[in-house]
Amino acid sequence: MIGCKKDKDSSSKINEIAGYWDRRTLNTTTQNYFVEQFQFNTNGSYSHIYSIHDKATFLLLGYSGISSGRFKIENQTILLYDGESYNKNSTDEYVPQSSLTKVQSVDVTAQYSVDNKKGTLSLTYNCPPNADCVGTTNFNRSMAVDKYK
Repeated sequence: MIGCKKDKDSSSKINEIAGYWDRRTLNTTTQNYFVEQFQFNTNGSYSHIYSIHDKATFLLLGYSGISSGRFKIENQTILLYDGESYNKNSTDEYVPQSSLTKVQSVDVTAQYSVDNKKGTLSLTYNCPPNADCVGTTNFNRSMAVDKYK
């Protein structure tokens, strides 16, 4: 099969980020962990999960949001598109997955990099005008949220 260099470059970049990536933050008020996790698949699909876990056991308590869709990579830019998003519709810290409500999904673009050891994924989201953006967010290679014990 004959392919072009651009196809091979894109494929190697997809393989570089394929798998699970997460970041964890301790909520000092509730003493629960907030986990934001991406799963990038080699077929170009992704899932993005916001979940809450017990501090002592790290058992999954519930969700604050879930999205999934397609992604593509060009140079050092990743585009998340054709997504479907669900968020909690309450002031509760978390809800069961079945209680998440479908919301309008928007395409998201970010600059990305993976460190030399392939253990940290950095995303810097393109910030629209008049928005309050967080800057670069780092994710560590991990396992699936529902596999945490």
